[in-house]
This record gives sequence, C-alpha cells and structure tokens, in this order.
Amino acid sequence: FFIILDTAAQYWSDRFFVNYVINSETHASKPVFDVFLYIIPHPIRLSKIVCDICILFLAGVTLFSTVIFNYKQKTVPFQGLTVLRRFCFIQSIGYLFHSVTIPFTLVPSLNPDCYVKIDSRFSTIQFIKLIFGQAIPCIDNSFSIAVTLTTNLAFFTLAYSWNRTLKIYSIVHAAVTIFMLSLCHYHYSASISLGIMASTFI
Repeated sequence: FFIILDTAAQYWSDRFFVNYVINSETHASKPVFDVFLYIIPHPIRLSKIVCDICILFLAGVTLFSTVIFNYKQKTVPFQGLTVLRRFCFIQSIGYLFHSVTIPFTLVPSLNPDCYVKIDSRFSTIQFIKLIFGQAIPCIDNSFSIAVTLTTNLAFFTLAYSWNRTLKIYSIVHAAVTIFMLSLCHYHYSASISLGIMASTFI
C-alpha cells in the first residue's frame, strides 16, 4: 500500500513538474549544482541496473542471514518472520515519509531525459514502470528511498545476523552501494545524505 502511495505521489509530482515548471521561465528546470558530482569526472556514470543488482544482492544477504537462518529460530519459533515483519514495518514508514515529502520538494532531476510526456491522461504503463524503477522521473526527492532501503538492510543484518563476517560485509556492501548510487547520477548528494539520515531516524 505504501509503495503504491509513494509511487502515486511521485507520478503526479512529475506530471505537475512537466506541465507547469519544465517549460516555465520563472522556475528552475535545470539540474541544481552538486559539488560531489562536480568533483567526479562527468564520463563516470554507472548504469542504473548496476545499482539495482547491488541492492537486490544485499537484500538477499539480509534475507538469508536474518529471516531464513535466524540464530534464534531454535529457541524462539518464527523469529525469522518476526524480523521480516519488523523490516517491512520500518521500511513502510520510510515510504510514508517519502510520499508526504515528494510534492513539497520538486527539484529538477539530474537526468536530462524524463519518462513523463505532457499528457493530462493517466498512463497505467508509466505508473507500473515507476513502481518497478524502470522509469526516469523528472524530479529528485527530498531523500532517496533507495538509500533508505539500503541502509535499513545493513542495519537489520547488523542487528539480527548470527555471523560477524556477514555483519561487516553488509556494512561495506551498503557503503559501496550508496557510493555507486551517487555515480549513477540519479540522486543529488543531499538526497543520498538525507536518505541515510531518514533511515537512521526511523
């Protein structure tokens, strides 16, 4: 439910931005200056699929070490499902905060190509693409929900995994993934930093 709510907020905010801002001379429609991305050479830009694979792999490690093979399973029945429920609850709070803040933080995206066409009709295909991360939004958000997800996965592995090596690995993997999200140029440095702060706060 919260993912659909978040996607709806993203979709209609993009629509508003394209229709009323991107062709307006009174509002900024070009990407905002970002010191971090200015320091990194422009040709260094990773594909979004690389970042998606990194997040999915970290999710698999977290699922394996905290839900499927939870070390308290023998003494506490269904402890793995309890951890999964906690993760879904915490991540849903992140999606709720994200959906509320999107309409109030319409910052032009770093991507020059937008998926939204100037059309008043609702497009189911575009909406579904946005849910699965296959669409390129025209705006960046107050904080990156992908970074919040990555940080939460690392936190849960750190809190509930039985293996110290996996705990260290999850922290390193999350840090590398967040850095790679910066290199994908899909979020500003501020959005990435706020995503970490939001996850820590939640």
